[in-house]
Amino acid sequence: MVSPIQSEPRSGLRWGVIGPGEIADVFASACVASGAGQITAVLGRNPERAQAFADRYGAARFASGESFWNTDIFDAVYVATPHPMHAQFVREAILAGKAVLCEKPLTVDADETRALCMLAKDRGVLLVEGWMYRTHPQIQELVRLIQSGSIGKVMRVRASFGVQCADVLPERILSPELAGGVIYDIGGYPVSAALLIDRCMGGSMAFKRIFNEDHSRSDRGVELDAACTIEFEQGMVAELACSFEQDLGLSIEVLGDGGTIRLVNAF
Repeated sequence: MVSPIQSEPRSGLRWGVIGPGEIADVFASACVASGAGQITAVLGRNPERAQAFADRYGAARFASGESFWNTDIFDAVYVATPHPMHAQFVREAILAGKAVLCEKPLTVDADETRALCMLAKDRGVLLVEGWMYRTHPQIQELVRLIQSGSIGKVMRVRASFGVQCADVLPERILSPELAGGVIYDIGGYPVSAALLIDRCMGGSMAFKRIFNEDHSRSDRGVELDAACTIEFEQGMVAELACSFEQDLGLSIEVLGDGGTIRLVNAF
């Protein structure tokens, strides 16, 4: 039996975890260690792994979604399943009236994402996509500097996330069935940053044009390297890139007509 990890005393928001894998363990251990919350319920496809996770955090393991949603021992849900399963569990959580933190990407289909956002709004349920970098103090400072006009009007954004690791990628990233590829895994970070900056400038985050640039795929058809240029309706241009084949870094560069801000380790 694994000794449960608990904050002293057990406190904070009660979390139900769906998909008790590696990234969920990172979330759960930080949540408990900080005293911000506790893990009280676990739902997973693999009974042994789910039970081990539950034992680790002193939580209850549930064998089915029906029993999981019919309990009142958690306040919010953390969804960390493979990408294609996000939509199902997010929808079930919203219908159950539970606040949701879902790992990125929220879904692998734009229409499905819109539908879930509308459902959450209609039901009055908090729905958050897990872009953890957004809560970092350096991003808060970036927003403050842009909104204060310290670099003038933002004209262009360059953002990239690239790590040379194509020869050691796990199955979840290599598999088309699991919505693998660099775009769904790390490509959303640069796009998310561009959307945030457009909003900081008073934009609606709406695109005028998207130009797809060169990209490469694995022999199974998933993207390993991709880039695009986005023109926003408010006039800002974003040059974005992601890669498992090139060390592009993890940077955001914001170019205004009065100066430039560069975050070297943004993500």
